[in-house]
Amino acid sequence: MARDLITCLQMMFGITNQTISNRFQSLKNFYNNEDSDIMQCCIEFSTNKDDYKLTRVFCGNESVETKLQSENSNYIYRGSEAISKIAKMIRPIFVPNGYHKMHLRVYETRCDKTNMMISELINHWSESSGIDVLKTYSKRRKLPYHKWRKQDSSEESSSIVNLFSVLARATLRARVFGSCPSVICFVDVNSLEKSEIKSLIDLVSNVCRVERLDLLLITSKHEDIVSEFAQNLVPVEN
Repeated sequence: MARDLITCLQMMFGITNQTISNRFQSLKNFYNNEDSDIMQCCIEFSTNKDDYKLTRVFCGNESVETKLQSENSNYIYRGSEAISKIAKMIRPIFVPNGYHKMHLRVYETRCDKTNMMISELINHWSESSGIDVLKTYSKRRKLPYHKWRKQDSSEESSSIVNLFSVLARATLRARVFGSCPSVICFVDVNSLEKSEIKSLIDLVSNVCRVERLDLLLITSKHEDIVSEFAQNLVPVEN
């Protein structure tokens, strides 16, 4: 459910998945293919200039209809005009999984000094949150973050360390450039206790408040998370 939500949000803000000339062909292919899915989504969001309501219809992974409504002017953009408008916006950065290369979308570092700063932030947040990061690994890697980041991370990863890495990169980007786009990322918290989950949510929220970050954290927990900063999704009944 959490990963599906991130995928859906990625598709909503996508600018390369719009079918223009072959819209009717896509609909025809959909109705002729029993494995295809049709989906209509609507989200509301704000920029520093306007409030928007975005509606899109998807056949599989292709968008066949897009409508973007400006709440202030009440003007409605459709099709390619809507896609062009979305492309000009500062769109959210999505980090759906734990691979290191996905973190580069937030802030790409090019020197060991900056990597050391990220490592120090991760260690500091790990200690201050009281979370035993080592238990979140499938295997226990003893190298510090700034060294093992260059190695192949497909063998093992810690979703918590990945989250701290994203948070550290967003922090550095905001400090260097004055701001950072909104970040939407996934974190697996199933290995944590309830108190650790609350501590994690509170820590991330406090860092975002101090560093002026906008981070939407989507977890894998099916149970409700008790925290003033957490919004628990209500399952939709069929």
